[in-house]
Amino acid sequence: QPMQQMAQPMQQMQQTPSSHLLKQDVQVQTAQFPDYGVQPYGGADVSLNSNMDLMMDLPLTVSVEIGKTSKKIKDIMEFTQGTIIELEKQAGAPVDIVVNGHMIARGDVVVIDDNFGIRITEIIRTKDFGIS
Repeated sequence: QPMQQMAQPMQQMQQTPSSHLLKQDVQVQTAQFPDYGVQPYGGADVSLNSNMDLMMDLPLTVSVEIGKTSKKIKDIMEFTQGTIIELEKQAGAPVDIVVNGHMIARGDVVVIDDNFGIRITEIIRTKDFGIS
């Protein structure tokens, strides 16, 4: 009996055309957004300048890649002290300067007081960092 009671309203819904089910007038308006007055860095907005100053103090990981290669696991397991790994770059070729996983520049290796350093020779244009 409960199944027959449930079936009756279902049959009535199926017989009713869909245009009569939920017909309401809907008003559509263009969204209005407040003007927060944010100006580009260097403008008069103090909060934006202080946010940029905070961002300028964030540490980033900078690494220098002299080259890459691909090896099978079995070859890597055979590495011992003294193993030589050949890279795809030629000796004297510029090295890649990588910031947080993105290459941003190339440069030459230099020696400064018995330490290695890099002289940047080319900035790579990348949209990831907003450099154009």
